[in-house]
Amino acid sequence: MGVLYIESDERGAGKTALCVSLAHSLASRGIKTAVFKPFSVTPKDDPDSDIYQALLGQQKSEWPFLAPKGDLTPEVTEKIINALRMVQENQDTLIVEGSSSLSNAASANLVELLDAKTLVVLRYRSELDTSKLKSLKTMFGDRFVGVVTNGLTQYQKHTANSKVVTSMESEGITSLGLIPEDRQLLAPTVEQLATHLNGRFTVGEKFTDGLIEHIMVGGLGLDNGIDYFKLRNEKAVVVRGDRPDIQMAALHTPTTCMVLTQDTEPIEYVRNEAELEGIPVIIVPTNTLDTMASLNNMQELIRFDHATKLERFIDLMETHIDVNPIHDALDIHS
Repeated sequence: MGVLYIESDERGAGKTALCVSLAHSLASRGIKTAVFKPFSVTPKDDPDSDIYQALLGQQKSEWPFLAPKGDLTPEVTEKIINALRMVQENQDTLIVEGSSSLSNAASANLVELLDAKTLVVLRYRSELDTSKLKSLKTMFGDRFVGVVTNGLTQYQKHTANSKVVTSMESEGITSLGLIPEDRQLLAPTVEQLATHLNGRFTVGEKFTDGLIEHIMVGGLGLDNGIDYFKLRNEKAVVVRGDRPDIQMAALHTPTTCMVLTQDTEPIEYVRNEAELEGIPVIIVPTNTLDTMASLNNMQELIRFDHATKLERFIDLMETHIDVNPIHDALDIHS
């Protein structure tokens, strides 16, 4: 069985997205593939088992286990071996999601234990120090497949290729590709937005799975309301609860949800229009400025947990990543 261990140098680099997308892509080709996450710093609250279940149909299990502070102990090793037997049953390949909290020694020993090839995923930054990757390449040796760089910011492709990729190549490291940053992958759902804002639904509570790619504030411009709101699709509109004129303009454009501030219910005409269009309306207790300010830290809560995100990441992966070395590492042949 081919096993691929996906490592990163920090949380949020894109390990879960890559693991799930690879597994789903392989499964769509008839290659039975499971994702296994041995360790987490917060195993009881780790969301990834739920994500594997929702997007891949995997059954939840007792893993991930608490990440060790040092190297793997015999007790921990035995747990991993027992869990591995269960995960590998009836599978053709296995994708293992690593933990950036593991020590280098623990990661190296885990890869040996799994008999895995290793891929590193990094989050793009213009000052990325690729020299640190050389130690990983040395540590994993012939098991090292290459690097996927995720979240390439717009207009940075030339800089990334001329500096980051060139620097990797100078260190003898294979760059498998650069995945561009994508707004859809960073989008919360309507339900996540409502929960974060401590809001309550007054219309459309059954339409909470839509993704929000943009936030627009009503009442800040002099343009016609419909012309203004037409500038963005897949949006949440934040507007004062006592401005039905602005609310109606938003409802006449492609809107994912509407947030009414100051704990004010919509008038009946707005409510009827929202119900007709199937647009959720959320009531929040705060004013518009405070509501917008509370969204500043929402990005930290976003997860790769939506079927639309999976579809989008697979498309980006297959467009921007050379998957052939990955398939070779998993002993998959076209």
